[in-house]
Amino acid sequence: MLALDDQGLLITGDSGVGKSLLALGLLDRGHALISDDLVELEVDGDTLTGHCPTTLEGRLEVRGVGLVDVRQLFGGRAWRSSVPISRIVHLQHIQSPQVWRSWPRPDGSRDHTIVHGIRLPRLTLPAGTHGVPPLVVETGWRHDMAGAAGGIDDA
Repeated sequence: MLALDDQGLLITGDSGVGKSLLALGLLDRGHALISDDLVELEVDGDTLTGHCPTTLEGRLEVRGVGLVDVRQLFGGRAWRSSVPISRIVHLQHIQSPQVWRSWPRPDGSRDHTIVHGIRLPRLTLPAGTHGVPPLVVETGWRHDMAGAAGGIDDA
């Protein structure tokens, strides 16, 4: 789970699909890690907040490298203990370029899911051999947030 623009992004998907790789890329783009692999959830009214367990504070497991302290790599602002969750990105492993070409677009992969009674928007993205580029997730995030705010005025 990460914090983008002070709101939580929960990244889901099968083991090895590229969740930590995506998190690393989003950290490199200036966002903050909340927790890797285990997120404690708290419901308060219609808000779902994700918290980092004390034992995992600031740590991200990077396959092939090991457990890294993101505060040492990206600075103190790269980790936060909690944030309200507002979106989910689900990574779905794809086996072939044909699957990528047939992926629904532009909005066919957006839906909602219920987590502890809270309805959250979910964007499912195809993850290939090299994962999902952080810029794609960030662009989808900002696009969704602009839509929720009524759009962006280009004038």
